[in-house]
Amino acid sequence: MSSLGGMLISPSSFLFLFSLVVLIFNIFRKIWWIPTRVQKFMASQGIKGPPYRLIHGNTKEIANMYKEAMNKPLYLSHDILPVNMIPHMIAGAETMLRRWKNHEGQEIEMYQEFRLLTSEVISRTAFGSSYLEGKHIFEMLMKLCSLLVNYELKLKLPGIRLTALHSNTLYNSLVMRAAA
Repeated sequence: MSSLGGMLISPSSFLFLFSLVVLIFNIFRKIWWIPTRVQKFMASQGIKGPPYRLIHGNTKEIANMYKEAMNKPLYLSHDILPVNMIPHMIAGAETMLRRWKNHEGQEIEMYQEFRLLTSEVISRTAFGSSYLEGKHIFEMLMKLCSLLVNYELKLKLPGIRLTALHSNTLYNSLVMRAAA
């Protein structure tokens, strides 16, 4: 037991006071410090929003925006595709039909054909080139997707990521090539 100016502090009361201070700090951190830090971070990126208020935050503004959105009628249109995408879809479908003419009387793998069609439309719309010119990018995306799926399904043990595994090196090389 120690004495501070005539006051006796037992270890249990010290532990209680320390726990109380930690609890107050964590509450302050969660309801004030983190939300204001996030708001400053968003503002630094040009994202503006209503100011944060203690305890209830922005729930009143969110509720008002929700009510306002629900009171407005939703504009419905059958024009669900960007206007410049339709000619690219037609060109991709024509390319696919030309390939099918060469396979007359033979089986066609439909999964591959429609994967090629969607890749063709995406590459023409996004990059302005045909699928064959951007084939390398799509192959890298397919490998990256399969690696990500395999990674999510793996058992993650502490420290195992430090070992050099084939999938880790393949994933890193794909990411490095895509960044270059």
